[in-house]
Amino acid sequence: MNATKQNEETSQQCGLVVANASDVTLSNVDSRYAEMHGYQREELVGKRLETLLAPEHRGQLPGIIEALNQTGHRTVELMHVRKDGSGFPARAEVLAVRDKDGTVVYYAASVQALEDVHAQTDAPEQQEENEAGRRHGRYRLTDRELTVLRHVAGGKTDKEIAKSLGRSPYTVHNHVRHILLKMGANSRTDATVRAIREGLV
Repeated sequence: MNATKQNEETSQQCGLVVANASDVTLSNVDSRYAEMHGYQREELVGKRLETLLAPEHRGQLPGIIEALNQTGHRTVELMHVRKDGSGFPARAEVLAVRDKDGTVVYYAASVQALEDVHAQTDAPEQQEENEAGRRHGRYRLTDRELTVLRHVAGGKTDKEIAKSLGRSPYTVHNHVRHILLKMGANSRTDATVRAIREGLV
């Protein structure tokens, strides 16, 4: 696939959203953004942005807004929540838009569900790993995720796991995030309890 076509497909999968700077409520969304969250567009207008984030990530929003107001641009990855309560990781490219006096009046963001990214960019070896993962119980964890889960269950930090596996802490952090998402676990401890109970570790 050439770069232009891939960029076009990626842009089609991004949802667009505009939020008021005064109270961070949604003033406009496109159909893709509404669809990825399980809503109709009109249901989202006037809704507070934080209600579309996983509870454990809502506390990060003030810090993100503060940094955004200073720099004018941020890329953030947070867990979002659909209308049905299910969660999914998403990446947002956010711009702070100012008036002529320099006051931030609204935020505009392009949001992409990371599930979409992984579905597009899986290399053949990753696809094989995902296929192997289907053999690992109801959570459909890949071999790599199972390995990371075993380290998590052993009480290791992301940095310790990264060193042990020869991976970057960022990569391990992403694996842990996907493990928690697949298992519906609220924390590393919750995932460990479930893993032990179901014989995964």
